[in-house]
This record gives sequence, C-alpha cells and structure tokens, in this order.
Amino acid sequence: MGSVWKRFQRINKKAAKFQFTASYHELALTATAKWQPTQLSVVWLRRTRRVVQDAPAWEPSMRNPLEGLCVWAVPANINITVTLFRTTAPTTSRTRRTLSSRMCQGVVDGKRRQVATAQINMKQYAGLAQHDVKVKLRPLSKKVVCASLDLTLSCLFLREGKAT
Repeated sequence: MGSVWKRFQRINKKAAKFQFTASYHELALTATAKWQPTQLSVVWLRRTRRVVQDAPAWEPSMRNPLEGLCVWAVPANINITVTLFRTTAPTTSRTRRTLSSRMCQGVVDGKRRQVATAQINMKQYAGLAQHDVKVKLRPLSKKVVCASLDLTLSCLFLREGKAT
C-alpha cells in the first residue's frame, strides 16, 4: 500500500536524479571521561541505501585528552544517488525537501553503536558548485559530548523525467 501512496504523491511532478560525491576530511569528537572511542565509522543513509566509510584512528588532542580528531590524509570519496521531485504546476516550481542522514558509529562494548547523527537537506546542495560543509552531529549516546564532520559535497546531474 505504501508504494501506491508514493505514486499518488508523485502525480504532476518531475523527477531529477543527481549523484552526490562526499569527500570526508575530518571527524571531530568529544567524549566523556568514561569512554574513549577505539574505532569510528561514518554512515550515509538514504531510505534503504547505506554507505559505510571507516574513519582513521581517533587521536586525542594534547590539550584535552577527551577531545580528538579522525583526519583522512587522502579524502575518502563516497557516491550516493538521490532523486529530487519538483512540481510541474506553472504557478509554482518548488522542489520537495529530500533528507539524507549521516551517522557516526563507534565500537561500544564490542558492538557497533550509533553515537551521533545529523540530517542534511540534499536540495540545498543540488547544483554545479562544490560545497564545503561542516555538519554538527547530534549526540545519541551519553558517552559523546559533541561531534562534527567536515566534508566537501559535489553534485552531478544524471537525468530528468516524469516522476511516474
């Protein structure tokens, strides 16, 4: 029944397919005194699609051992395809908001757990320019105080057509 509802929502709309490339540069994470991350990974979710990129080793800073960075020496590139829907009415030409999730996972007690997350509106970055983005991640665990991800988003237009 869900697929029928989606088809009804897409009547009188155009679909544009984009390929986004995210280049990860730096992951900053501040932990509590009870936990220090050993292994981190960055996960990009869009509906049922899931792309995982393991981060380099977390290195605590000299000033504060609870703050640390994961720095990619060579930026890691992740590709994901996103379809944006636009109304075809002559009076309005609005693009529907499309959200993509980024999560930071850490190894907690030998299991992979989500420690921080963020939602990104892909409509803002659909275009020809590259965008340097600093995403502030919302902590999901009591073991994380704050986290941020520094990345570059670039977009490639693939095709456009009717949404149905």
